[in-house]
Amino acid sequence: MIKFFRHIRQNLLIEGKTSKYFKYAIGEIVLVVIGILIALQINNWNEQRKAESTTFIYVENLIEDIKKDTLMYADQINAATLKYQYCKDIYNVIYEGQKTKDTAKFIISLQSAGRLIVPTTTDNTYQDLLNTGNLKLIKDKQSIEAIRDYYSNPLYWWYQDYKDQLVNGYLPVVVDAIPMYIHEQILTNEIVDEYKDFTDNALLNNHLDHYSEEDFTQIINNLKTNADFRFQLKRITRSHLVQIKILGLSSKSANSLLKTLEKWKNENNKYN
Repeated sequence: MIKFFRHIRQNLLIEGKTSKYFKYAIGEIVLVVIGILIALQINNWNEQRKAESTTFIYVENLIEDIKKDTLMYADQINAATLKYQYCKDIYNVIYEGQKTKDTAKFIISLQSAGRLIVPTTTDNTYQDLLNTGNLKLIKDKQSIEAIRDYYSNPLYWWYQDYKDQLVNGYLPVVVDAIPMYIHEQILTNEIVDEYKDFTDNALLNNHLDHYSEEDFTQIINNLKTNADFRFQLKRITRSHLVQIKILGLSSKSANSLLKTLEKWKNENNKYN
């Protein structure tokens, strides 16, 4: 093609058609410029398409992460509600004289009421967006603000205080009141092949193989005569209630962000 244009220019010069030569040269320059502009435009379209495709993948991954979070919050709310009920049952048995039909379950619930699992969000996609600077790919301002608000975790201080109440307040009193051989059973039975770790599922399915009614009576007496236990029990009972509230708000926030991102996905579903 270049040789073809060069041949035309040479012929025009040989024939002495200077004015036509200049017109042709200008026309050739215009064609070259137009070609460059078209090439740049095509490149911009390709880059934009790549960016839109990458953004869509990020949003899809965020949606999957948040779906995992909603399941986690549901499990944690159930666990916190169960521990709150344990606290009420413990208070009624120790201070109200209420009888318990399952003394083994009651002993286990003394430790279960003091268990804390801090909720952890699935933030791999969000961290990738931050580290790569790709958060700017999401052009929707509302979506970006919703994402940042959700992952800011402003209530981290609460979980630290909550943990301190349980680990340094309630649990030491309970541990001291229960015989060591019962502690060993509870810990051994939590580490089973089905769960392999200290989870709320393990707590629900725990059991005591042997213990004496005398030990049960002694545990009750030890706790009842401990001046600090009533306060620590009330303290974590309230904290479990606050935990349920916080988890509920976090779950609501997750669902709200999920709707925002799914709306964006539906409106930009050309890569779906």
